[in-house]
Amino acid sequence: MQYTSYLQRFKSDETGSYSVEAALWLPIFTLIIALTIDVSSMYHKQSQISLAVNEANRAYATGRYLSLPEVETHVRSEMGLSAANAAITTSREGEYVLTQVSVPSKDLMTMKFFDAFNPVDVAVAYRQLVEW
Repeated sequence: MQYTSYLQRFKSDETGSYSVEAALWLPIFTLIIALTIDVSSMYHKQSQISLAVNEANRAYATGRYLSLPEVETHVRSEMGLSAANAAITTSREGEYVLTQVSVPSKDLMTMKFFDAFNPVDVAVAYRQLVEW
C-alpha cells in the first residue's frame, strides 16, 4: 500500500519537469550560439580585411606607397594574426591596382568549433584607379 501511494505522489509531482526540458534543449542552444559567434566573427574580420585592402590600394593609387610589396605589407600588418595563412597578391593592371586576399575561414573564427567551414576560403578583392 505504501508503495502505491509513493508512485501516485511521484506521478503527480511536477517539480523538476523544466530541468528535463532544459537538459534536452541546452546543447542545441549552445550549438546555435557557437555557430552565431563563429559566423559573426568571420564576417567582422572579413570587413576588417576589406578595409585594410581598400586603405592599401588607396595609398598606392595616390602615391603614398610606391611599390606593390608595400601594399601587401600594409595589408598583412593590418590583418594581424589572421594573416598567417593568408594569400595576398597585388598587381598593376594598366591604370588599376588590384589586391586580392584569400584567407582560410578557420583563421577567421573565434571559437573554431565547426569543421564544416574548413574547406571554405574567405576572399576579398579590391581594384583602385591609380591617380599618379
